[in-house]
Amino acid sequence: VNAGDLQGALAIIQEGIEKASHGRQELYRNEIAVYEQLLDFSKAKVKMEEYLASYPEDEEAAREYIFIKSRSR
Repeated sequence: VNAGDLQGALAIIQEGIEKASHGRQELYRNEIAVYEQLLDFSKAKVKMEEYLASYPEDEEAAREYIFIKSRSR
């Protein structure tokens, strides 16, 4: 997967987040995953913090956040 494909995917995901009436949680997780694949861990960290504020019960995301924090310095 090249960066152009990931940027295109990111644009589609972000459009979906804006327009979705349901299913946003999965879209947010996908957005974070794309930032990780782009190696933009700073942006992934910010997005994960926003995600966890909205979905604090997601234990898997909380574990992933530890990983992201270790990569974004």
